[in-house]
Amino acid sequence: MVWDIPIGTSIGRRELHSRLGGGSWQDGITRVVKTNEMLVLTNDGGGEHGYGVHEGLRGDGLFRYSGQGQNGDQKLTGNNKALADSEAIGRPIRVFRGQGTVTYVGSFALADPPYTWERFPGTGSSPQRDGLVFNLVAVDADTSLLPALVDEAGDPSGRASAIGASSTTSAWQPLDFSEYQVRRVNQGESVRSVSRREFELQTRFGEWLRARGEDVQVLRLTDDGVTIVPDLYVPTIGQVVEAKKSTARAYVRTAIGQALDYAAVARRHGLAVTPAVLLPSEPQPSMLELCTSIGITVWWPISSGDFREVRP
Repeated sequence: MVWDIPIGTSIGRRELHSRLGGGSWQDGITRVVKTNEMLVLTNDGGGEHGYGVHEGLRGDGLFRYSGQGQNGDQKLTGNNKALADSEAIGRPIRVFRGQGTVTYVGSFALADPPYTWERFPGTGSSPQRDGLVFNLVAVDADTSLLPALVDEAGDPSGRASAIGASSTTSAWQPLDFSEYQVRRVNQGESVRSVSRREFELQTRFGEWLRARGEDVQVLRLTDDGVTIVPDLYVPTIGQVVEAKKSTARAYVRTAIGQALDYAAVARRHGLAVTPAVLLPSEPQPSMLELCTSIGITVWWPISSGDFREVRP
């Protein structure tokens, strides 16, 4: 059976399952056996089960989706495991939004990592619980149909608050880089303590820039209906900065792509900026040469507490 539901189509939930030939019409995650499709359904009413702050479209286009299980700790079993395994066995992921009547958003794939374990608010009298958050990226979809991710302050994270605006800025504030607990997956430990190294690096750099008289801001750029947010915007030196917690090749390559994207969008919005990356130490010569050869400035901290800058 060939998928023939166009993006943006609204259809009753029962009719959808009747048309596809199976799957639970009540579960948020369900597999349609006849067509071997994985259906993922999101709506704006999951707050009472602790889903609200974990589910929605992030500013960089990543769709975070809460796992299944309303009471107690969630488990990587049943439909959760089916979704986690979908890419490995070639099962398409189809995302819909709504409840009684749902709208087809499009096809998605699992990102890297495909999911994380996070702490969910308790339900009723239950304490906090462990929950799964799946990371999905669009393959062929209209992501404007998705709800924006709501941050801890209750405001949409990027996309919805700035939609329709070319760019907005706000005052930069030092980040909280205190220790926090995350779940380690399949590595023999249930919990480990992780330092927010990237947040600490950004905070040290931002405060250092301010101390020498630079203006440091938060810049939100709307492009193609999605808002992207560089880690730092320094208008006095004309740079948008992407920070990474490691100088490993994979991290530097990712930073390069993000920094170039930020700068290109900012320039389309009339801002005179160049791309920059911030690393925790001096990168390998090959990586430093790659960055500068394509117009990217590289920053890293040195022993004196200052930061070194290598420009193209």
